[in-house]
This record gives sequence, C-alpha cells and structure tokens, in this order.
Amino acid sequence: MMTNENYRQQLFITMAQEIADIRQLLQNLEELLMTDEDVIMKHYKDLQQFDLIIQHVDESAKLLERLADGTCSDEAIASVRLGRLRGRLQSAVSAAIRP
Repeated sequence: MMTNENYRQQLFITMAQEIADIRQLLQNLEELLMTDEDVIMKHYKDLQQFDLIIQHVDESAKLLERLADGTCSDEAIASVRLGRLRGRLQSAVSAAIRP
C-alpha cells in the first residue's frame, strides 16, 4: 500500500520528469527558430528569453527532484540557482507558515 509520503514522492518525481520533457520541447523549439535567419533578425532579443525560460524550467524540475529525495523544503529552495525564483519560493514558504 502506498503511504502519503510515497505518494508525494512519486508525484514529485513524475512532475519533475514532465517538466524535464517541457524543457526539451522548449530547447528543440529554440534550436528550430535559431535556424531561421529572418526570425533571428526580427526577434533576437525575444529569442534570448528561451535561455531564461529553460533555466527556470530546469531549476523547477531540480527542486521537485530534491523534494522527492526527501530534502527539506528550506534546503531544497536554498539550492535554487536563479535568485528571483529562489526569493519567490522562500517568500511563499514563509507566508505559508506565518499565523
């Protein structure tokens, strides 16, 4: 029988894999768009957002993996490499535990 903790762990693992799949789709799209010279010339600055999105997706998946491995929330969040994302996560956790 699956316990609540096992259920949670499996959910986090599955969500991390789903996010990793999304990351791969984004990277494939970025590579495709970067082969079109007209797109590059018209949207160069916008295309740079793909890198930020991919980093954000990576960090989100890694966070879920850490949580699935049993890392406490504070430690898992502290390992997030994107400062703004880490700050939003820390604020959300802090707000959730305030009375």
